[in-house]
Amino acid sequence: MAPQSIFAATSLRLNSLWADAPLRTKGLLVAAIPLVALLAAALSCQIFQRADREAVVSVDRTAAAANSTRNALVHLLDWESALHEYALTGGAQQFARLEAATKTMDADFSSLETLLRDEPDQLARLHRIRRLYRQESMRAELSSPAGAAAITDALRRELGAMRTGQETLLAIRTAHVMRLRAQESVAIAGAALLGLGGGVFAILLFTSGVARTVERVERNAARLAQRLPLPPHSHGRDELGGLERTLENLCANLRQREEERDRFFALSLDMLCVVTLDGRFRRVNPALTKTLGHPEADLLSSGILDFVHVADREATAARIRELACGNPIVYFENRLCCEDGAYKWLAWSIAPSLAEGVAYAVARDRTRQKLDEQALRQSNARLESVLESITDGFFAVDRAWHLIRVNPQSERLWMRPRQDLLGGNLWEVFPEAADGPFHRLFGQVIDTGAPAHLEKFYPPFNRWLEVHAYPSVEGLSVYFRDVTERRQAEDKIGRALREKEVLLREVHHRVKNNLQVICSMLRLEAGRSHDEKLSQVLRDCRERVMAMAMLHDQLHRAKDLSNINLGEYSRNLAASMFCSYGVNSAQIELRMEVEDIPVPFDTAIPCGLIMHELLSNALRHAFPAGQKGRVWLILRAQTGGRIELTVCDDGRGFSEGAAFAGTRSLGLRLVDLLAEQIDAAVERSSQAGTLCRLLFQVKKSKETKSDEQISDPVG
Repeated sequence: MAPQSIFAATSLRLNSLWADAPLRTKGLLVAAIPLVALLAAALSCQIFQRADREAVVSVDRTAAAANSTRNALVHLLDWESALHEYALTGGAQQFARLEAATKTMDADFSSLETLLRDEPDQLARLHRIRRLYRQESMRAELSSPAGAAAITDALRRELGAMRTGQETLLAIRTAHVMRLRAQESVAIAGAALLGLGGGVFAILLFTSGVARTVERVERNAARLAQRLPLPPHSHGRDELGGLERTLENLCANLRQREEERDRFFALSLDMLCVVTLDGRFRRVNPALTKTLGHPEADLLSSGILDFVHVADREATAARIRELACGNPIVYFENRLCCEDGAYKWLAWSIAPSLAEGVAYAVARDRTRQKLDEQALRQSNARLESVLESITDGFFAVDRAWHLIRVNPQSERLWMRPRQDLLGGNLWEVFPEAADGPFHRLFGQVIDTGAPAHLEKFYPPFNRWLEVHAYPSVEGLSVYFRDVTERRQAEDKIGRALREKEVLLREVHHRVKNNLQVICSMLRLEAGRSHDEKLSQVLRDCRERVMAMAMLHDQLHRAKDLSNINLGEYSRNLAASMFCSYGVNSAQIELRMEVEDIPVPFDTAIPCGLIMHELLSNALRHAFPAGQKGRVWLILRAQTGGRIELTVCDDGRGFSEGAAFAGTRSLGLRLVDLLAEQIDAAVERSSQAGTLCRLLFQVKKSKETKSDEQISDPVG
């Protein structure tokens, strides 16, 4: 077969294989040809660069060795000159110069040994030179100048030979580096030309088979962007055919999503709309028309600014200009007019689409929240006004003890401006109060959540403070006031009351003494009198005065001067009278049912005199001629604050024919008069002995009423 036929058949076969190959395979082949060429070029470049670096390192090392050899020769001359001077003079200065030259030579030899570690021949020669130079052999030859000169000549010859060898090796290696670089340039240029040619060939081969398919796909994509249906077409089996099928499926999905979007737009409870970038409605959903009350046609024929409140138009226009620049609006509030003329607060979130020339907006009705916020602001303003105007100091701290609120009264009491206080730590502002009673009180309120109060003297202010602490959401709220004047007034009143109490006790004591003096005088007068009636009258007066003296004596010893224990007084009075009358307890028995009842002094005196008259009457008249019997003294509290006082006996009673109403004895008249003073109801009986019962209400004394009026002037 002719070569031309073989070439044609091979070309047809290759074209067929290329047409049936998947698009991915074609792309891989197109990319692989230049990549392989570039990889080969890169690999060649890497190999040549590595060889070049090694050669350059070798050249640098050889050049350094040659320089070190030249330096050694120069230093050898210095060493030789120092050696001759020392041999001639033997001075210390010449010896120091010789030592310095020797150290320099040692450093040159050490540097050469490091540089020649990869060159065995040169390293062996260096070792021979160092053996000639060794210090031991030099000391052996220094005694003879001729021997020292021989060693110096040998060193110079060896170093010269080494320098010549290093310069020759440097020239050879430099030429080798130049050859390597030339070969590297040729290899890189060839690989680049090969990659360029292969890439151009592969691209032409790839584009020739897929150009028509790509054009068809572009046309279908344009129709898809215009929402137009795609024409029917038979698709290939490669990736481009799959792309065409994908475009058709995408078109179907897009139509389905548009239907879903329209359904969501119509049924959403949020207000949705599409607006142009200049602020005109293009589409609105039913929720927006229902909220504003305007028909859809009125909204679509107007702009947003036509419905915005006058106070919000400037800010709304600025936001619309931001939309035109492509800036989204995350959150924005304004007021829109409804059909009935009312305004509603709407919160907007808007995302612009510059490519479509529209913006997609979501709005929510915030009218109720705005009204609630306004009411809350008004409430906070009223509360703030109250806190600013109250006469009590007020401050609040968070849980870290930082002052977050201070009212003007606190500034006045603390004598510090609130600018210096707000934000500061309470215990740093008032370090004297740290770990003190106020600190413990505030910590207790925060820990327990229960309010507490404390009244304490604060030495740094030299004032008494009444503090009320309450837990709050932020931490702690504290009201406090300066009660120094009140405490001083209370102390003054307390001192006055104590002085009054001492004075009253002294008065009662002196009254008791005076009454006892009167009793003694009456007893003396009764003893001197020969008239039995007058003596009895004087004894009766003495006993009445003694009854009052006993009352003053009990008040003098009592803790409470405003009231007296009527039960204790009754027991003492009865016992004293039985003792005074010389009653034999075996004949006349005293039975007492007495409760401890506190009564005012104004009530105790009439009660004591009444008991005295009734008991003395029973002891003198109820049991004549040594008759035995019993006397009862009953004192008990009744319901409603009433008191029952009963004195009775089982003696002979009143004589027949005597009537209570007609009785004109001084004792019984005193009982009636004294009963009227305490508004007591008197009940008498003489059926089985004699009984006298009094029921009376305890009244407040005049002093107690005066104290209450002073403490409660409003009442």
